[in-house]
Amino acid sequence: MESAGKRLRTRTDIGKDIERCLDDLKITHAELAEMLNVSDKTVDRMVGGKGPTTKYASALAKVTGKPESWFKENITWEECGKEEVTSVHFEAKNVTEEDKEFLERAFAFVERMYKIPDKNLRNKLMENAEKNFEGSMELIELMN
Repeated sequence: MESAGKRLRTRTDIGKDIERCLDDLKITHAELAEMLNVSDKTVDRMVGGKGPTTKYASALAKVTGKPESWFKENITWEECGKEEVTSVHFEAKNVTEEDKEFLERAFAFVERMYKIPDKNLRNKLMENAEKNFEGSMELIELMN
């Protein structure tokens, strides 16, 4: 399952990409099924990493606006124009329950940002978050 030492994309990888696209486009599994002219079960299987994706690569590309190669199995991450993203996980220790809840929300936000495969989009979102944060901090300082 390796190609010259590089990990090949699996149905599971593609399913995660489909799910992210649906979230970004605010499309349900049922709506995608209708657009692809397949059953809801087929879409559920594709998103779950169990169903055919390469067969629907062209249609998925049209719906999502992503390259067709994103939805093809057994090609390297490089071949499909994506970088393999390593997962991160943060944990809050020795904090109050109230602070722990806040930190878990903040960590979840950072994890979601980190998982965005498009570096340019990820950087733009981070810049916006930083600008909003700075603007909020200025407002808080004015209020104090």
